[in-house]
Amino acid sequence: MKSYFVLLLFVLASLTTSHDTAASQHCLAITECENKIAEIPLPTASGSVQGVPGKRGPPGAKGDQGMKGEPGDPCDVEDQLAGLINRLSRMENDQNAMKKQLARQSTDFPQQISDLKETVIDNEEELNDTNKQVTDIQSELTLGLDSLQKQHNATEQHLNQETAEFSRLEEELRKMQTQLAEEKLASQAQVFRLEEELRSTQTQLAEEKTLSQEFKKHLVNVTEKLTMHEEQHLNDTKEQVTDVQSDIVRSSCLDLINAGKNRSGIYEVQPRDGSSTLQVFCDMEVDGGGWTLVASVHENNIDGKCTIGDNWSTDQGTTGSTSSSSWSNTRIFGNVEGATSDDYKNEAYFNIPANDVMIWHVPNNNPSSQWSNLASLKYFTNNSFLTQYGSNLRDLYKNHFPMERQEEFSVAENLDKYTATFEEKSSYIRSAIPSFNSYTYDSNNNNQISDGGADMYDNGNKVFVRSASSDWHRVVYDATHHDTDWSVTSTTQTHPFLALMYIENLGGHQSYFEIKVESGTGADGSGSYSSYTGDLSYDDYNMKYKTYNVHDQAQADPSICEVYFVVYSREKGSIVSGSNLFSSNEWSSSDDDLVNSMRVNNNPRKVFLGYTLFSKSAGVIVSPTEVRNAMTNMLQSMAVFPQNFNCSRTEESVVAPIIFHTGTKQTVTNRIPSAQQSLTTAGFIQLRALNSIGYPFAMCPGVKTDSCYPSAYCIGSISMIGANSRSYGDFTDGTSTFHNLNASVLIFTRN
Repeated sequence: MKSYFVLLLFVLASLTTSHDTAASQHCLAITECENKIAEIPLPTASGSVQGVPGKRGPPGAKGDQGMKGEPGDPCDVEDQLAGLINRLSRMENDQNAMKKQLARQSTDFPQQISDLKETVIDNEEELNDTNKQVTDIQSELTLGLDSLQKQHNATEQHLNQETAEFSRLEEELRKMQTQLAEEKLASQAQVFRLEEELRSTQTQLAEEKTLSQEFKKHLVNVTEKLTMHEEQHLNDTKEQVTDVQSDIVRSSCLDLINAGKNRSGIYEVQPRDGSSTLQVFCDMEVDGGGWTLVASVHENNIDGKCTIGDNWSTDQGTTGSTSSSSWSNTRIFGNVEGATSDDYKNEAYFNIPANDVMIWHVPNNNPSSQWSNLASLKYFTNNSFLTQYGSNLRDLYKNHFPMERQEEFSVAENLDKYTATFEEKSSYIRSAIPSFNSYTYDSNNNNQISDGGADMYDNGNKVFVRSASSDWHRVVYDATHHDTDWSVTSTTQTHPFLALMYIENLGGHQSYFEIKVESGTGADGSGSYSSYTGDLSYDDYNMKYKTYNVHDQAQADPSICEVYFVVYSREKGSIVSGSNLFSSNEWSSSDDDLVNSMRVNNNPRKVFLGYTLFSKSAGVIVSPTEVRNAMTNMLQSMAVFPQNFNCSRTEESVVAPIIFHTGTKQTVTNRIPSAQQSLTTAGFIQLRALNSIGYPFAMCPGVKTDSCYPSAYCIGSISMIGANSRSYGDFTDGTSTFHNLNASVLIFTRN
């Protein structure tokens, strides 16, 4: 490519040079012609040829007046002159043509030069790109050659190894062929020997057959004589073996089924050598059988807590919370046939080694022969989980997961989850107050209502909270305030406004908690005020509230209705007491400069203390009926807290998956309230579940739960002295929607 460009430049230079040379040659030719014409002698009148001054004539000329030729034919001169004139004309024409050509070339030549230069530049760029590609290809080829060389070396090395291996195998093949030939010769010799032995054996068998026929005839004769005697002896032996087997007592139902006892029912077992025998019910059907009934939980009186009949929660109503639980001691009670009529626990509960557990749900007061047919649910574990915890239930509850009260679990963090959704619930609360005034939150500091619109306030709704050992804390709207382990307060900038304090008070160290509100009102002394109290209940929750009202229809300022309230549920763990549970510490008696505070007393725990703000336009008072209806709606919206929040303590429990024999996972799921299905999962058995205040429940049959209050699903709690009595016992009040209180829970184990 580079040579091409050099050649192109050479041609261009040659064209330029040729053009200049031709022009020069034409000019010289014209000059030469002019000189020759000048040298031609012209004839004179006398016929002589006039010389040219300064020039010598041709040879033969005379005189010194120029050129004088010899006398000749004038026509020759004319012919010469005419030829020269023609030649001169042609040369002049050629000169004009060349001038035109030079003019055209002088016009086109710069453009050609410019085009050629651009072409040269483009070709140089293409040449550079080509050189770069060539360089890249050379690099790739170099790398490829290196890689191929390495592959070639590796292949050559592998080929050498394969060649060596082939040589070794070839050598072994030669050895094996030699060995095979030798063995073939030996085999042929052995075949000959075996054929000889076969012929000898056939001869011997023929002889023995003859003897056998003779012996058979003799044996028939002897057998006929002994048959009656032998049959009698065999029958006597079978009777003796049956008697011995009946006298052997097995250690468990699994031993019994292994000994051929495959019918479910009541058997006698001896758990350990030297121990006394006992009667147990054995299931010989589920998952191959061999299950021993060790206990049952029966509820004879849901209203009686730790009373006669509650054998699991206490010792006939006398065992306190510090005494050992029946789940972890060796006390026995009840009888096997009455396992669906009373609590039941036998020695097999703690004396027979076990790997797994099975649960039946059987209607009360039925004989053992009907249990299997009547059971609504049967399920079992098969992962041998008990081997990790002493191989029986007593060791599990005594040494690994004690049935004793544990540390409390704080649920206060869940308060934010409630207030975060309060905007959705607020419209439901407002619906009880027609013409609700949606006041304006107009404070730059977001901790008061400066005016609220239409002169509702002169800087009002300033909210403060405190506990017995802390100073007043002014709350900021749409924020959360934590007071160590005692309480958490959350506020919402909604309609109505809400300040809600959840009082955890772990350990019960704080004697009271209080909310205070300070307000300057738009009434400015010209309005009216009033106050009243109320009580409400919904489901397991109770509410007490007190209102302070300011209204001024004359000036048409929006009315103000402050509502202070306390909410508690003993069934959900609230600890409250005393007639002065909810009292006012400061209370106003005017329509302006309000200072109102309410407190909850007597070391409260697991309690709500709250404040909300209602209003109506044009000074219209919020009526007592409207307040009551609105607070009823609020109480209903609060009934989801805290039992529907996550208090997961499964890491402090034993959780094992189960396999259903009768019933399904969906059967159990359908018994769980839909609002709580996210916290409680069917298909498991959970042992030693804890509630939020640390009380244990022995067993959650069919489920595992993260609920703060597992009493709704679990059975067998210990006595909760000083706590809500309805949340403990063999069955709790809450289990009535999950467990059939008219059915007993039968507990089996198998090793």
